[in-house]
Amino acid sequence: MTGNRYLGALVLIIDDRHQVVPEVQAILTDYGDIIIGRMGIPRRPVGHCVITVAVEGGPVLIDNLIKALKAIKGVQVGATVVELED
Repeated sequence: MTGNRYLGALVLIIDDRHQVVPEVQAILTDYGDIIIGRMGIPRRPVGHCVITVAVEGGPVLIDNLIKALKAIKGVQVGATVVELED
């Protein structure tokens, strides 16, 4: 038995990308096994950026990723996660 699998989309809004992105990148690298895709959109004139991350994995890993990202000052995280049916 492999356990429950979940599919989700995370949206990160980053206030100061030059200060925050290296820490975000390190966390995303740590959770690379559950990341199936991502896209970053810089808003250069204002220094903000939007990063979308598609994830698939167990609920504990996905939740830990979300918590780690939310712990970074200047990062807002929204998420939608659904359980995959067999």
